Amino acid sequence: MVQAGCGTSSPPPASVSLEACPAGDEPWRAALEQADDQAAVEALAARLERVDRRCGEPWQVAWIQGRLRTTLGEIDRARGRLTVALERARVAADPVGIARAGDDLAWLEYHGGRLVEAEALYRQALDAAIEARRADLQAFVRNNLVPVLLDRGKVGQA
Repeated sequence: MVQAGCGTSSPPPASVSLEACPAGDEPWRAALEQADDQAAVEALAARLERVDRRCGEPWQVAWIQGRLRTTLGEIDRARGRLTVALERARVAADPVGIARAGDDLAWLEYHGGRLVEAEALYRQALDAAIEARRADLQAFVRNNLVPVLLDRGKVGQA
């Protein structure tokens, strides 16, 4: 299973329902982590289609859909959903969403050999993580940025 993203201190209580359109990234990430095989990933993807419409299209749904598509190896679909998530987070002025979606989109760009795009996305994600005051996201994005900088010959910045 291909994973991009970052963990945080603790998962949310099991009582949090995605259908309740929770704020933040924790409940959504926990749902992804519980999808431990392909059938569960596909079931979560179908569930998220309904949640997306019900919740008014939050960035979190598109972000998790992008993560799910990455897990399924559907990179073009993943890129599309992560792009939507990033746009939604920007419209909502949600720095956590910008950091999460930007980091995952940058990961895809990096693995697709698009280093300039990856670096720009990682830097935007880092700025957003700093704005959100999320040390976990800051550390994760910084860690992901290092191989991009090394591959671009920017050893001093890495």
